[in-house]
Amino acid sequence: MHTEVYLRRRLPQRPTQLALNVLETSGDERVGACKAALSSARFDLVYSLEVAEHIPDQLHAALVAMLTQATGRLLVFSASNVMDGVGHLRSSLRTKVAWIGLFERAGLKHMPGLSKLASEMAYPERIDIAKNVFVMRSPAAIDVNDSSVPTDPTLHRQKVFPWQSPLNFTGPTTHRHYLSDVAKVRDAQHVYEAALFPELHALAMRQVRDGCDKGSKTRPQLTIRSR
Repeated sequence: MHTEVYLRRRLPQRPTQLALNVLETSGDERVGACKAALSSARFDLVYSLEVAEHIPDQLHAALVAMLTQATGRLLVFSASNVMDGVGHLRSSLRTKVAWIGLFERAGLKHMPGLSKLASEMAYPERIDIAKNVFVMRSPAAIDVNDSSVPTDPTLHRQKVFPWQSPLNFTGPTTHRHYLSDVAKVRDAQHVYEAALFPELHALAMRQVRDGCDKGSKTRPQLTIRSR
C-alpha cells in the first residue's frame, strides 16, 4: 500500500504515512499516549473516508468504538465495499447499511438528510465517496436538524455538472468509471470553485501558471470543498 500510493508523488508533495496503530493493544508508550488523548477528547466533526476497507475486519469493532467516542456532534463516514482499489481487504468489505448498523449499536444516530447532502457534495469528483458516505450524530447533539438541509443553489451539483447522470448507485460504480471522466470533472470543477471561492481559485490558477510543481509532469490540482 505504501509503495503504490504514498510514493507516487515527488517530495515535498509526497504525503507521509503515520505508522501508529491505535486500534490494538501495544506496549509502546507513544501508542498508549495517543489512545489516551483520543479517548478523552470530543470533536464537533469527525470523519473517516475510504479507510475502513484497508483495516483488518477484526479491528472494526475497535475502529467504531474509537470514532464513536471521539464524536461530539457529527461523524462523516464512508468505506468501500468493492475490491476495486489498492490495499482493499476482501474480509473488511461491508455495505453502507452494515456500517450504519454498527454505529447505531454503538450509540450514534443516522442522519438521512445530511447523508444525502454529503453524497451530493462528493459528486462527481469522488463517485466512490458519493456512493458510500453517510452522516451520524452524537446523542448529545440534539440541536442538529436533519429535516432541513441547506438549499443554496451552489449546492445543487447536478446543475453544475449537467453532463453527469443523476446520482443512481444501483449499478456498479468503480474507480475505473470515475477515472474515465476525470478530465471532464476537473474542467467543470474549476468553474464551480471559481464561483464559490474566487480568491482561492485565482491563487490556484496562478500557481499552475507559475509552474509551482516543476518536478511533476502533471499540473497541480487544488481541490476546494464547500463549507
